[in-house]
Amino acid sequence: MPENASGGSSSSSSLLIRGKNPRRCQAENPLKLLSEFAEPALIEVTNARMTQADQQSKADQVYQYLTGSRFKQRIEAIVERFKEMRDDIDKERMMKAWAKREAQVSAMIEATVGMVGDLHGIVGQAMPETSAIDEPPMIEGKAA
Repeated sequence: MPENASGGSSSSSSLLIRGKNPRRCQAENPLKLLSEFAEPALIEVTNARMTQADQQSKADQVYQYLTGSRFKQRIEAIVERFKEMRDDIDKERMMKAWAKREAQVSAMIEATVGMVGDLHGIVGQAMPETSAIDEPPMIEGKAA
């Protein structure tokens, strides 16, 4: 093989680069060069496989949890609390409605008693007595 001016071989099949240039000497060992490029890729592939295995493991754990009795118990407990809350809201709504109706009835009783009193003041003794108005529930503002 003929030598070139730098003292290296001029064969195109040779992977070794020899010469006085230090940068070219770095490429003299193709396996070393290949390993420098391959190492990060191998690390990345290994990490990806570990991550994939970890994800599969977590997916298996989630599946086991979802199909187990513990998950069922938790969901039942949550649903039970929602039902209790709904019942409380319904009771509060009923109590509020009852309080509103009671206030309306009291206002109607007061208006009726007031109207009878006004008419009694205008007509006087000619107006017949209404015994229902004199009974305690009407006087106290509570319906019987």
